[in-house]
Amino acid sequence: MTATTLEREDWSLPEGHEDEGGMSMPVMGTVLFIASEVMFFATLFGTYFALRSAASEWPPADIEELSIFIPIILTAILITSSFSMHGAVWGVRRDNRTVFVSSLAITVLLGAVFLVGEVFDALEAGFEISTGAYGSIFFTILAFHVLHVTGGVVFLTYLLIGAANGRFSSRNYQQVESASYYWHFVDVVWIFVFTTLYIIQ
Repeated sequence: MTATTLEREDWSLPEGHEDEGGMSMPVMGTVLFIASEVMFFATLFGTYFALRSAASEWPPADIEELSIFIPIILTAILITSSFSMHGAVWGVRRDNRTVFVSSLAITVLLGAVFLVGEVFDALEAGFEISTGAYGSIFFTILAFHVLHVTGGVVFLTYLLIGAANGRFSSRNYQQVESASYYWHFVDVVWIFVFTTLYIIQ
């Protein structure tokens, strides 16, 4: 085997990539995890609509109509954070450290703001988890989404610290790509949460 061939083989297998033409293990693991979470949230939404169809009145008459003002703002924040997360992936793939770090920092900030807003809106709902089937499923769905957002913000913060220390590059960005898939998933789930709980009700 010639030196030229060895150099070409080394170049075709950059650091952090298992196979240039295939999906890396971290990304594959994230995709499988997201698939399981899709089924989990599908079960929650299925339960919501099953309870809704069985109830004589939904939401119950003693529950005030929910305001969609804060949820609309939260939706805009989370969608914006998906764009900034995409920017972070774009930056690291091109070794543009400024775009990468700044976009990731913006994503973390927007995620944290969204998380605070989601918790605040839940506390201001005017009813509790003990308020019958409606309260139970409403807060269960919100609580699990809060947990997923929290996990995402924590992981993105971890990546941001690594990014600030120069840990990632165009040859090693699988964790960043995996995080982007997860964050987009959290965004899509929120669209369903917002539509189901605040629009359709």
